Amino acid sequence: MPVLVRAARPFVASQRVQGLVVVAPAAYLERTEALLAEHGLGAARVIAGGETRAESVKNGLDALPASCKVVAVHDAARPLVRAQWIERVVEAAERHGAALLATPISDTIKRVEAGELSVSSGTVQRQGLWLAQTPQAFERSLLERAFGRAGESARDATDEAALVESMGHQPVIVEGDRTNLKLTGPRDRELLAALAAVADQEGESALFKSASPQAVKVGTGYDAHRFASDRPLVLGGVRFRDRDGLLGHSDADVLTHAVADALLGAIGAGDLGLHFPDDDPRFRDASSLDLLREVAGMAAGQGLVVRNVDATLLAEEPRLGPRRDEIRRNLASALGIEDSVVSVKATTTEGMGFVGRQEGIAAIATLLVGETDGKRDRR
Repeated sequence: MPVLVRAARPFVASQRVQGLVVVAPAAYLERTEALLAEHGLGAARVIAGGETRAESVKNGLDALPASCKVVAVHDAARPLVRAQWIERVVEAAERHGAALLATPISDTIKRVEAGELSVSSGTVQRQGLWLAQTPQAFERSLLERAFGRAGESARDATDEAALVESMGHQPVIVEGDRTNLKLTGPRDRELLAALAAVADQEGESALFKSASPQAVKVGTGYDAHRFASDRPLVLGGVRFRDRDGLLGHSDADVLTHAVADALLGAIGAGDLGLHFPDDDPRFRDASSLDLLREVAGMAAGQGLVVRNVDATLLAEEPRLGPRRDEIRRNLASALGIEDSVVSVKATTTEGMGFVGRQEGIAAIATLLVGETDGKRDRR
């Protein structure tokens, strides 16, 4: 699995994280977007970074929506981060304004004089010394003030906590783990790969595991759209060309939306509007099956897989008839499961309500997710 993907998935899996901005080199934006989409993380926004860490973080900070009050900054070079660490740091920042993961130093520290022959010139007392890690989380306004006060000198900061400290604010330390290693050199890659392989062999990977796992989770979803005569009708990824379509920002596939909302509910990740807002041009006329694939990727990030789906369409027209199996196959493919565990039904409302008056179509879905068996592809 690509390092960036492995680092990003625990954030998507965390119930405390509502959105993700990936800062990448300007020359790699399209490549990064394609990589994330391939692994079910296409909802992440990708923007260009700067010449320094501080410039890149500032760009990411500026790209956050106005509704964001707390921001977590993480090195993509730390791919073994866990969802429970993220949640602990974010919760600490909500209470105290700033927090970071760190681990106490256990080795003896030597001060070294470099020359033709490096020599030890003394021992540094290690009491009270910790190694800073990421994620580091902050009240957004606090971090913005820190960048503003630092000005050009922000480029010299090695992490965001240092900027906040320069204002006299003391970040809270949340004890992390030594396995939260940073990929810096070739030997680091070997060690990280070995640790990741061990975690994946456990079946329920600790790298993706949320703080409060459950063996089985159930979600329900509901969606409704008005008819619109100027677009095709799409249900479960199937086009009904002889019928009026539905009004919506994406393709308004009401059936797929209900399934996606059910899955988001099962994994505790909010709703479709949170991840795919209707004011974001990236999702205009988007295929709802693609959105469902991204939601399935979020579930995979928690080590969860869909066990079965039961979806019901509420409509006077059209009749699903022979296209029912095609819809089942589309939904199953987007979820990465067998179509035998996907049920699609349709019913009318006997002329009652907005469905009965043929003003629109609604759909409901119930979905069951369970833990992966360790052999299943985590997408």
